[in-house]
Amino acid sequence: MESGDIKKTGLVVVLSVLINLIVFSGLNLINLQFTDAVESSEGVMIAENIASDEVKTVLLQDRSDNRFKLVIQSTERLVLSIIYEDAYTEYDLYVNGQLKGQNHNQTARKEIAYDVFEIEKNDYQENDGIGIAEIELVKSAPIAKPNNEVAFIIGSKDEVRDSLGLRTMYNTVMFIFFGMILVVSAIAYYKDRVSYMRILLLLSIVAVIKSMIIGELPLFRDLLGITSGNYFYYDSVTGIVSFFLCQVLFWDLFQFKVKKVTAILYLGIFVTFELGYIVTQYLALLVMMHFIGSLLIVIMGAQAYIKGNPYSLLLITTYSIFSGTVLYRILITVGYYSRGYISEMVFSPQIGNLIYLSSFLFVVLMTYINKLEAYRKQEITDEKIALIRGISHDLKLPLSIIKLNNQMIEKYEITEAEKKEYAKTSLEATLELEKMTDNINCYLNTEILVDTDYQTSVKNRLIMMKRQYENYGKMHSINFVVEISGEDCFLPIKPLHFDRMLYNLVDNAFKYNKARGTVWVRYEADKEITLSVEDNGIGMDSEFIKRIFEPFFRIDVSKRKEGTGLGLCVVKVIVDSLNGKLQVESEINRGTKIKIILPRV
Repeated sequence: MESGDIKKTGLVVVLSVLINLIVFSGLNLINLQFTDAVESSEGVMIAENIASDEVKTVLLQDRSDNRFKLVIQSTERLVLSIIYEDAYTEYDLYVNGQLKGQNHNQTARKEIAYDVFEIEKNDYQENDGIGIAEIELVKSAPIAKPNNEVAFIIGSKDEVRDSLGLRTMYNTVMFIFFGMILVVSAIAYYKDRVSYMRILLLLSIVAVIKSMIIGELPLFRDLLGITSGNYFYYDSVTGIVSFFLCQVLFWDLFQFKVKKVTAILYLGIFVTFELGYIVTQYLALLVMMHFIGSLLIVIMGAQAYIKGNPYSLLLITTYSIFSGTVLYRILITVGYYSRGYISEMVFSPQIGNLIYLSSFLFVVLMTYINKLEAYRKQEITDEKIALIRGISHDLKLPLSIIKLNNQMIEKYEITEAEKKEYAKTSLEATLELEKMTDNINCYLNTEILVDTDYQTSVKNRLIMMKRQYENYGKMHSINFVVEISGEDCFLPIKPLHFDRMLYNLVDNAFKYNKARGTVWVRYEADKEITLSVEDNGIGMDSEFIKRIFEPFFRIDVSKRKEGTGLGLCVVKVIVDSLNGKLQVESEINRGTKIKIILPRV
């Protein structure tokens, strides 16, 4: 790696760190602004200090041996509801010495992450006219909690119920968003089953499962068999798998180069640290692996940025936001930041994951779209190459006729009648060349076919066509009929392009007709404009009908007929530019009818 690339990588890493700092500092500021903490002097709280229109947050430190005490005093013996966070740990909860709640592996509750219990009037004990409710929480062992701290959210029954309702609504909305991402990811994978699409689909599935676990929604809780006893393992495994898939997706999407030995070594370290965290529940292992993995993701993104990937900075930014939300949760867990109402009711990494996954979905879809665009451009290039080759071949015949006629006139003594015949065939070859060049110009300039500065009269162009083709039909022993019904309509297209659209169909009708056959051109104007060209010629089978609008396709496989194979393709291009549609009916030895249906402007 060159020194300039090292500097750019360092700047990207610094940018990621700054975003992390801004995110978890901002989240902490929001949490403090919306959190109404109760001062609890020596674990004593006056119930009347709790306003009836909001809930309060109480933080307690253990006094000894994982025991937490809170004394609630109330002269009016207020009825309170209390939410206890971190209720997936093993604990016993007493009110005035009476067992009020319990959670052990053998008696694991179905409520996960939090428990709700109530202090009723009869739970208070009388002490000098004051009701006393002494709450004691005894934890068997803290899980992943270097600081031994618990949080209570306290309020009236109605306010606590409303808070839990908001919590459920938030989790439901997050689940819907993740579900939408999963559906789009599945559709994208169905359209293009490349490896990064597959990884994104797996990541979306894990995100939905994670949302089902964190969401605390009863339907999913029962479906997955989640209880407070196994919640930690569900949460940890899905988080670890999601984190690993993020790294793999970065590696695959940006085609990051890494030696096989290095990849195997990193995978071994990752698995060892994460399994160690699950088994020992020692938070430092998770933090260390999160730091290493996040650094790796940022470095991969920085390398992609150096190589000019247009989406690398977007993913680095959104991943840094996600990483910041995770760090904020970790900093709360270790006691660096105070816990509060918002931090306990809203799981911040879920928001970060939604932002990050949405950006990944956007980048993957844009990568897919760009790939399709590259394919399309390559197809256009291939078509132009084929066009040049086809033109060089198809122009030879009329040019050879003109050249041969001129040579005959120049080198040999010929009669006046022969001169007229040579001049006639030369003129016909010249007209054929004009048709070819017109078709080529239309095909190469499809983006400028519709022009609102023009209002071309359909009837006028049909009358002119009738005059031009009547004599041509007599010369070729073919009857030419034009039928016009309905009022005149106008199209936002140059007369030249309108003529090219219709003349190509009429030319084919003459070219593939039988001697003494008939060509019909019909025009009708009702709710839509209908133009049809019909002949009673050789017709074609269904296999040809499917392909006649393809560039360079020729019905006459021997190519005895003149042309470039662009005529019907140009018709389709012009009709498409007018938002119209084409219908083809044909039967072998019975003839062909092609109908153009255009919207009225």
